[in-house]
Amino acid sequence: VAAVFAQRAPLVYVAEADTPRVSRIQLQEGTQAEPGAPAEPILGTDDGIQSLSGLALSDDDQQLFAADRSARVVRVYNLNSREAGAVLPLTESPSALLPSGSSQFLVNSRERSDAPLLLLDISGPPRVWFVPMGSSQ
Repeated sequence: VAAVFAQRAPLVYVAEADTPRVSRIQLQEGTQAEPGAPAEPILGTDDGIQSLSGLALSDDDQQLFAADRSARVVRVYNLNSREAGAVLPLTESPSALLPSGSSQFLVNSRERSDAPLLLLDISGPPRVWFVPMGSSQ
């Protein structure tokens, strides 16, 4: 399960554990879900999602980034148009999208000592930086 809170609207996006789907939940004051407000599915298998391991939002809440573990990609979605954007291929399976500075997210946790470090940079057009790492680094 992964989740990300919107910065400009009372919304949270949730990647569900048992289903390859992202749902949007409307929040009320105090970051609680509105009583009786259902989670609205916004992305799923029809959008190419196989298995999710992390979510991130652009600073303007316009783009959703979904780390897809099975496909070894980060998928980009335009939330206004609900259309798929770039698919960023990865050399390793993503384990999460963890904030790592302004507009940057750590993509993998380096489960192997020889695994590279992958960094999603969304400060401009989305791209993934590949940082080779040795077992002693």
